This record gives sequence, C-alpha cells and structure tokens, in this order.
Amino acid sequence: MEIRERHRQLSIVFHPDKQRDDESRASATKFFYEIQRAYEGEFYYSFGSVVSKWTSY
Repeated sequence: MEIRERHRQLSIVFHPDKQRDDESRASATKFFYEIQRAYEGEFYYSFGSVVSKWTSY
C-alpha cells in the first residue's frame, strides 16, 4: 500500500501538466515517466531508489 501511495504523490508532483515553464516541464516529464516505469514493474526493483531519489525535492 505504501508504494501505491508514494506513486500517486510523486505522480501528482512531477506531472508535466502541473509545471509552468518549459524547463521544469522537461525535467518533470523525465522524472514522471521514470516513476511510471518503476511503478508498472518494468523497473520495479528500482522503485525504492526512484522514490528516495526524488522525495528530497
């Protein structure tokens, strides 16, 4: 349950549509898709490292 909650929180923060300028949109898009891939299981083993990497924003 914790993984699902963190996925939702990070997805909201880094969603490309939430970003105002082009520079932050580009980096948020990269992080958003990295989070999506990790959650979907493609890189499931690394989801913990993705969460810890981007929760210190």
